[in-house]
Amino acid sequence: MFKFLEDASQTTLYITNFMAFCETTPKVHNNLETAFDKYLPNAEYISGPKKIKSYNVSKKKCCGYFLTGLVPILVRYLKTLGIGPIIKDQRTKPDPCFKRKEKLKGLDTLRTSQEEALKACEENSRGLIEAPTGFGKTECFISLVNEKAVPAMVLVFSTSLLTQTRERMAERLDISEDEIGLIGDGVCYLPNGEDTPIIIAMVPTLFKQVVPPQVKRFSNKKQQEKQQQALDNFDQNELLKKAMESRDLVIVDEVHHFHSAMGEYKRLMEFFPKAYYRYGFSALPFNDVTSRKCNFNNANQVQLTGLFGDTLYSMLYMEAVDDGILIPPKVYCVDYTRDYTSHIEERPYEWSEEYKEFIVDNPYRNSVVAGMVKQIYEKKQCKRVLVFVERVAHMENLAELLEIAEVPIETVYGGTKTQDRQDVFESLRESSDDCKIVLTNRAMREGVDISSIDCLVLAQGYKAKQMLLQSIGRGSRKDGQKKQVHVIDFIDTYYAARTVGKHSTQRIQFYKAMGYPISKLDINDKVPEYLAMFD
Repeated sequence: MFKFLEDASQTTLYITNFMAFCETTPKVHNNLETAFDKYLPNAEYISGPKKIKSYNVSKKKCCGYFLTGLVPILVRYLKTLGIGPIIKDQRTKPDPCFKRKEKLKGLDTLRTSQEEALKACEENSRGLIEAPTGFGKTECFISLVNEKAVPAMVLVFSTSLLTQTRERMAERLDISEDEIGLIGDGVCYLPNGEDTPIIIAMVPTLFKQVVPPQVKRFSNKKQQEKQQQALDNFDQNELLKKAMESRDLVIVDEVHHFHSAMGEYKRLMEFFPKAYYRYGFSALPFNDVTSRKCNFNNANQVQLTGLFGDTLYSMLYMEAVDDGILIPPKVYCVDYTRDYTSHIEERPYEWSEEYKEFIVDNPYRNSVVAGMVKQIYEKKQCKRVLVFVERVAHMENLAELLEIAEVPIETVYGGTKTQDRQDVFESLRESSDDCKIVLTNRAMREGVDISSIDCLVLAQGYKAKQMLLQSIGRGSRKDGQKKQVHVIDFIDTYYAARTVGKHSTQRIQFYKAMGYPISKLDINDKVPEYLAMFD
């Protein structure tokens, strides 16, 4: 228990839209640092008025600052210690400045779960929404933009989401797409300049045009020189910067991407000083999937909470299945490795070498994957099939085998042109009895709304929960008579490839933890009719 002194009553929290500024006595200041270390070990409580310069701090007092989203958590904790800090909220709640639509076009009512998520957002000025693919998160944040009726910016991470979000926004709000600002994919379109009411923007473009490069303190001299040169040559888009600074509402779709470079994304969010409303949406769980509690030992999760606040609403995939929103997955784990491993030399592998030898360039495994896809194509019991890999080299190896097997496929990856991607997507959406197969990687792992997908072949061999949830989510939407999505994985129990085998085991453990039904298909003794499992 921390022993806060009598002068703790002199502790004042000044809250702004991005940072909270704490003014207190030296002794309480030291205890606050200790409290952060104990209760929020991965949160930043930084001494000195570096970020907020408008307060005149007494020489007899100390100050520190931290992300605003952590204020409720810290205040709750301080109250358990008998400390009630004086809170001075410096934020100004914006008044609606646009006319709201009475209802969204083509959407008479939201589902109960969507209404609950939307209500949680309406009752809180910031927070995180966690809901699976197919839940209707886009409709939720479009409703939010309409309800708040203030200058808004929606941040996305891919070109497919950029165009899809703009089209859906225009459709639901019954406005022309030309009225919506578009930033990304080589376009910087602001019809009303910085006063454009609604803007859809790609995060990478904002970094290129607004957020200056950093000269990183711990880089070597050569790297620092290169970083300094990039900074010197940086030409900031002043109009776009002003548009960001004028936003009262910021929504980040697929906000889990912030985990990959939290420090950089924190810098991005500083360019929205006026944004009173801040929300992050994602199909991936922010918290532990079993306890449903925030893991404060996870630095990225603490930082994400600091930027956006607590998780306001949470629904997992199988909960959505139980509510009739999504269809359930059925996982088939193919065991194929027994005969293949007998001649492999056991030796230590680096992960990149091991992955390349046992997954990417493994002729036996690739022939099993290709054979499975060929059977699916010939039987036509699945109509829309996605085959997921991680590396382009792996995609090329499988594409070559499938060409030999005379199986027609399309490929979609990072280098595929936007129009070519759209053509593939439209082909998958077409109503036909033909079996259509697309070989892809992370390019189709999120932001693709194609409800007809009914089979997913997971050939990538990674353990990452994020990757698995996103991949399986591509087939989770309801469509006609589709009753379940077939998920095919491969048991990579190689004697010599320890990490690949470990990843395989962890994938199976994840499927069980999520409640997915699993069937094992052993093809070591003979190669059966693969598609018998669908009978």
